Amino acid sequence: MKLKITSIALTGLLLLTSACASNVTTNTTSGANQSAPATDTTDTTATNAFPVKTRTADEVNQLLSNGNDRIFFDTNSAYIDSEAKEIVERIAPVLANTTNSRFIIEGHADERGTRAYNLALGKKRANALKRSLVSHNVNSQDITTITYGKDRPANPGHDAQAWSENRRAVVVAKNK
Repeated sequence: MKLKITSIALTGLLLLTSACASNVTTNTTSGANQSAPATDTTDTTATNAFPVKTRTADEVNQLLSNGNDRIFFDTNSAYIDSEAKEIVERIAPVLANTTNSRFIIEGHADERGTRAYNLALGKKRANALKRSLVSHNVNSQDITTITYGKDRPANPGHDAQAWSENRRAVVVAKNK
């Protein structure tokens, strides 16, 4: 009886092991098949909001519309928070694979503070976004930064909502 239970347990263990080994082999094989050749410029992964391919500046600007062209900052800050990092991760592949365009990052601030302070803060914000994009494989030579400080508000209001909309960095694509 003891031998029969041991035999059944051993058979079950072998079946379980072979099933696990089968899954490991399948996952390894499918993982190897997922890597694209170096010359392929199309990324079909579901996590990438924009498939990767060469685009014109107008196409890039269209893809970046609906809020993907800008990130927002806290008061007196040039820190890229987790929400902004998500946007950078979505747009970086688009920018990195657009060879016939250059990108201007505009830094902005709200109306509070002196003109000089807001120009400096806008520059810090634009440079922070540039560094983040470059860390995600966007060519730094394709990016220039400019600061507008408080001179070009997105929202001309004078309240907390307007100020939060004006503390931003915006990516604009231009043809080379």
